[in-house]
Amino acid sequence: MGDPASLSDQQRQILHRVAAGWTSPHIARHLGLSPRTVENHRAHACRRLGLRGNHALLRWALLHAGSGPAEPIE
Repeated sequence: MGDPASLSDQQRQILHRVAAGWTSPHIARHLGLSPRTVENHRAHACRRLGLRGNHALLRWALLHAGSGPAEPIE
């Protein structure tokens, strides 16, 4: 598995919200990004971490990025 330190700050922010159950459109709206940009960040994070698919990314996010609550979904 890849090094979590290789993730960008924005990728970490996105994974934190993924772990909190946020969808890509909600994350995009909150961070002022397009949903496609959020999906690209998720895909790049998967590659950097050596993961395959959204299920693996969600599992990783729950184990590693899920410390502390994210802001509530609007």
